[in-house]
Amino acid sequence: MKVKRLIAALMAATMIVGITACGGGSSSSGGASSGAASSGSSASAGESSAPAKKDFTVWTSGSDNVRQMFEILVKDFNENSEYAGTFKATNSHMLSGTGGASYADSLLAAYQSGQTGTTYDVCEMGQDDWSKILAAESADGMFVKLDMSKIPNAASVEAEQAQEPDYIQPYRGTTVLLAYNADTVTDVPETMDELLQWIKDHPGRFVYN
Repeated sequence: MKVKRLIAALMAATMIVGITACGGGSSSSGGASSGAASSGSSASAGESSAPAKKDFTVWTSGSDNVRQMFEILVKDFNENSEYAGTFKATNSHMLSGTGGASYADSLLAAYQSGQTGTTYDVCEMGQDDWSKILAAESADGMFVKLDMSKIPNAASVEAEQAQEPDYIQPYRGTTVLLAYNADTVTDVPETMDELLQWIKDHPGRFVYN
């Protein structure tokens, strides 16, 4: 399988998922979203004719709540989806802030060096990593268009993506809100620098969940 056949598949305001068929021959053309059945091997007389499941890895990144969400989704996919008898997913998560190159960097490096045995089958990444891949000149030709007929739930997602919408599919967005008590906070910060200074000037009074 070639890294070149990457399909970016699920994206929202800040997060995206990509499907690639570079996982050492374990994925069908078009990745897990294609729904292609495993060909399996012919069974001899008296043996089970059930085809072998195709393994693929779901790469995710971000905070621990993202890992927990995908562990639940992967488990449900493996046990209850219409593809449960054809594919078996495994989640590999990279916590944000752990340092080193992101798997988006690794994916680019694998493609640029012509590697063909990677396990980047399904990739979820943030907008920054997606933009980084698009900005890399050497990534030209790395993606193929999505077949939206095989992603029917896409019609339920209202988010729209400005960058390469034919190659990505929104699936969630993240909004961070900061609130304050107007009775006790009278010098409200209006910029990030002012907020950081306010935190330093008022130890123990700022909490971020």
